[in-house]
Amino acid sequence: MPRSGTSARMLAGLLLALALMAALRPAPARAHANLVGSDPPAQAVLPQAPERVQLTFSEDVVPTDIEVQVWDARRQRVDRGDAALIPGTKNAVAVSLNRVGTGVYTIQWKVVSAVDGHTTRGLVPFTVGDPGTVPSEAVSVTSEASSGGWPGVAARWLTLLSLVFLTGSFVFVPLMLAPALRLLERLSAEGRPAPTPASGQHPAPRSAHPPARGRGTAGDGPTLSLNAADQVAALAARRLLRLCGWLFAAFAIGSFLLLVVETATARDAGYLDVLGRPLWERLTETRRGALWLVRMALIAAAAGGLALAARELRRPDRAGEHPARAVLTRWPWWTALMALGAGALLTQSLGSHAAALASQEVLATAVDWLHLLAVAVWVGGLVQFGLALLPALAPLGGPPRTRLLAGLIPRFSVIAGTSVAVIVLSGLYQTVRLLGGWRALTEAGWGRALLVKLALFVLLLLLAAVNLLVLRPALARLAGRMDRPARELAARVRLHFRRVLLGEAGLAALVLLVAAVLISQAPGSPADAGASGPVRPIVLNATAEDLTARFVMTPGRIGLNRFDLTVNERDGRPVPSGTEVVLRISTLDVDTGTTETRTEALGGGRFTATGTYVSTVGLWEVAALVRRPGRDEVRVPFQFRMSEITGRIEVRESRPAAPLERGRELYQANCAQCHGETARGDGPLAPALNPRPVDLTVHVPLHSDQELYDWIANGIPRTAMPAWKDQFSAEEIQAIINYLRQVAEQAQRDR
Repeated sequence: MPRSGTSARMLAGLLLALALMAALRPAPARAHANLVGSDPPAQAVLPQAPERVQLTFSEDVVPTDIEVQVWDARRQRVDRGDAALIPGTKNAVAVSLNRVGTGVYTIQWKVVSAVDGHTTRGLVPFTVGDPGTVPSEAVSVTSEASSGGWPGVAARWLTLLSLVFLTGSFVFVPLMLAPALRLLERLSAEGRPAPTPASGQHPAPRSAHPPARGRGTAGDGPTLSLNAADQVAALAARRLLRLCGWLFAAFAIGSFLLLVVETATARDAGYLDVLGRPLWERLTETRRGALWLVRMALIAAAAGGLALAARELRRPDRAGEHPARAVLTRWPWWTALMALGAGALLTQSLGSHAAALASQEVLATAVDWLHLLAVAVWVGGLVQFGLALLPALAPLGGPPRTRLLAGLIPRFSVIAGTSVAVIVLSGLYQTVRLLGGWRALTEAGWGRALLVKLALFVLLLLLAAVNLLVLRPALARLAGRMDRPARELAARVRLHFRRVLLGEAGLAALVLLVAAVLISQAPGSPADAGASGPVRPIVLNATAEDLTARFVMTPGRIGLNRFDLTVNERDGRPVPSGTEVVLRISTLDVDTGTTETRTEALGGGRFTATGTYVSTVGLWEVAALVRRPGRDEVRVPFQFRMSEITGRIEVRESRPAAPLERGRELYQANCAQCHGETARGDGPLAPALNPRPVDLTVHVPLHSDQELYDWIANGIPRTAMPAWKDQFSAEEIQAIINYLRQVAEQAQRDR
């Protein structure tokens, strides 16, 4: 019993001791006068501007040290300068506003705690009116920095050229080739002998295969032989299918090269390094990859259709109809091919600048598609007219060729004229939407490239005018004359017509080359286009320790933005599953504190966040804190400037992404004797210092990198903190800051 009583007393004493320890366990520090609420709240969207803004802090603040300003997007003050404590409170501050309109506004505050005397500061952005929209997914970035340079331009040009020529070829057959055959048949019927009474058939048989090519095969007189249309149909079909075969090959090569270039640029890797898994991930995990797959499927289906057409050409006559004419006059067949080509062009428009606009993107995309369709009809028609139809007329004599062209050119002029009208109208719409101002035609690189395209387009129109206004009337006058001088003159006119036609096709290829350059650049405007303006993402790349990262801010304007980050390890593989990324956002030219936001993991090393964090002009830094499971945190900084005058973006070289391990080494060797090994201000020299070092695990999260950098580099007056700028490089100071932030975050998690 005595032993039992002793045990009971010992157990009771142990429980009492544990209770006392729990009761006396120090509570976490409140860490200064932190902002705990605001009206309007951060990121709020208001229908109209408030008359005043209000801030509430976790501690009482010093009334004489209150600084609260409200800025517009140009960092101009819109408050009345009457910031003060709200009567009856010691921790709530209010400031009145002037009358302001819609836009993005920022509450910039700085207060001093009445409890511990420490200064805190920060930003509270809010929006009045429509904040605009951001894409629901990461948009395709087509800036010069992300387009792959000239390899990307070459791949885009080859893809666009072949796709436009192919679609135009599909349209040319029913709109030009089939009518040409009908016209030939009518011309043949005009000079054909009457059918024999006994058989009712024409005396000359119809051959499935044309005779050997040669001038005058069909006669040099005004009439045509019985199978002239079949001869032309066979030659035209063969040349058209051969040309389309080359275009299919060019499209496949260009599309594959473009996929490799875009993937390599996105990964900051070599072209050979992305073959395999990176290409597969781009195809299966990105919108551009999905569009690429759909486009390839559509063109593959079109290639299959033309392969069937080629097979039909090798079959014998059926019911007296030549197989070539049967293929070229089969409307449902060519209608299906036209639909496939138009669908492929639509995938091109869905990945264009128009699809990336922040408003009315559906209308803009439809206009872009109509623009491409009109270009395909006109330019593709030029190519097939010059390289397929005109050479196929060689078996005809001179006069029949002249009569045929005199009848075909007016038809093609109507088609080309309609296409040009659509091109001009849709081009004007695109220019207004994408440039945002005519001044950008000379001030922005995209605008200057557009001027080059317009100049080439004008030359193209001049060549077309020569055919329409000079050569076409000449052929019409000579079509009815059979004398030798007229025939010789007609031969020269036909030669000039073919040369001008091929010159138009060559100029059109140059226009498409400039179009590829425009696709590879971001549209530029001398003024910020606002919520309805063009998407001009900020695109930055950086490396830090063993990571490579790509940062895209869309639409890249002051106000609401989407932040997309792609992080890969050195071997090109995405960071592992379970990785977290926090964005730490701050201004570098004005000390306004730091804002943090967690990103959403999308898989494959991709992370995203959305908000009105970039709310004024100035120099900004978005630092990505990458936290992989079981690894040290890596800080990857990105810096850019929003211009005060234009709202355009200037990319500034980022402060070095200092290695965390180097920061740990420097801190332990130079700082731990005062601040302690765990940065809690308990180093061996701390008791002898006045004032004593502060607990950095509490203070570091409250201050921006700019503040911390300044204190380490220049010291803190009236304290024992020396200036280290002569001992540490900028990268080494940043490494210490990175290390201290990791220590502070770990300490907060442990609490």
